[in-house]
Amino acid sequence: MDVEIQQEEDDYVRALEWADSLGAVIVSSSLGYYDWYTYEDMDGNTAVTTIGADIAAARGIAVITASGNQNGNSVYPWIIAPSDGDSVISVGAVNPDGTIASFSSRGPSYDGRIKPDVCGQGTAVRAASPYDSLTYYWTSGTSLSTPVVAGAAAQCLQMHPYWTPIALRDSLRAHASHAALPNNDFGWGIINAYQTALGGATGADDYGRVPAVATLFQNAPNPFVPSVSGRTSISYLISPAAGGASADDVGATDVRIAVYDVAGRLVNVLFEGQKAPGGYTVEWEGLNHRGIAVSSGVYYYTLSVGGFSVSQKLVLIRR
Repeated sequence: MDVEIQQEEDDYVRALEWADSLGAVIVSSSLGYYDWYTYEDMDGNTAVTTIGADIAAARGIAVITASGNQNGNSVYPWIIAPSDGDSVISVGAVNPDGTIASFSSRGPSYDGRIKPDVCGQGTAVRAASPYDSLTYYWTSGTSLSTPVVAGAAAQCLQMHPYWTPIALRDSLRAHASHAALPNNDFGWGIINAYQTALGGATGADDYGRVPAVATLFQNAPNPFVPSVSGRTSISYLISPAAGGASADDVGATDVRIAVYDVAGRLVNVLFEGQKAPGGYTVEWEGLNHRGIAVSSGVYYYTLSVGGFSVSQKLVLIRR
């Protein structure tokens, strides 16, 4: 039936929990709610979906969501939940010429924060047709600008896997078209994916990165099914900037790779010793330090180089 019901918000939160259980680091959502809320509820702390989205962001998932498709002159022109969340990246829509789309919902949030955060093209977007699997069609909406921004954000996270959701949001804002003078129509403006990926002088490179020391890559395969692949490979890169030296190997530095469960308990140490600058790979068979198979779930593997560390999620599935 073509109606909104409050259960949908619970379903959205369940979907976020499911995505987190699979190790997702980015979520794109083109939905929103205001039917049983008032503008006063768009304060970042009230709507069920907003609370869930902010919790997901706190757990390391970049939540990118549509600001809403309301006419600027309508009775309710403002953003909708969960785009009012302070940790989510809400997306408005622009026309092909860069002007704001008439339907793109406006900020601010009720507590005065600028919203949306950024914009993408949401008018006259070429997309796969939902009516015919072999054709494309032209369509519009913040439901189109949001996946455009989410796709660009995913590419940025591939280049900067150490960025937190807040670091990603701040870098997208810093390189957008209205960054110097953000407002409640455009937010910080139309994204510039290329400049965001480069990082630039935004401070985003300081968010949790191991600066010029080491890079930890996503394990493969992921999810990891021991009965199918036997083991998963974890690759990492040690930069010459890691410094340090041992008596036997000038330029080597202390390195440790360990696996932890979601409660932060040590599961297994995959390598501990010294490594010279270069690329390396270790493997994990899904066993703890006693050689006992661990259960299905989300795990974290951490690379520590000298006094720095960086982590990634992996998912293990037992069949």
